[in-house]
Amino acid sequence: MKASQTRLAFGAKLATIREALGLSQTEAGKRLGRSRESLSLIERGQFTYTPEPPELGAFEAVLGIPQVEQLQLLGYNVQALSLVGEVHLSAEEIDLLNSFRRLEPALRRVGTRLVAALGEPPALPSVATA
Repeated sequence: MKASQTRLAFGAKLATIREALGLSQTEAGKRLGRSRESLSLIERGQFTYTPEPPELGAFEAVLGIPQVEQLQLLGYNVQALSLVGEVHLSAEEIDLLNSFRRLEPALRRVGTRLVAALGEPPALPSVATA
């Protein structure tokens, strides 16, 4: 899916939920710490940045959209993360996801296979103290 399509899907989801909650763009914008105009641009898919963890957290808190679902709408393959429950990503994790997303598809497949092959890091042996 093209970046413009993912932004449209993300914005449409925000608009649908905002409307279902009975919130105007002005009221939702206030709760999200944004202007009505800014929220309108996001809902129309007319933004060119990747929302950072604090903003994803605000969308989750105000509109109830889990961060994982937001990342999926933005084009990330989060199914591979095997996530359970709520996820709160750090700025470093978002940067890593952004870097991975910018890779050519063939390199992404290699990276995904490599991560799957490596699995979980081995546990460090415990050291007995006397």
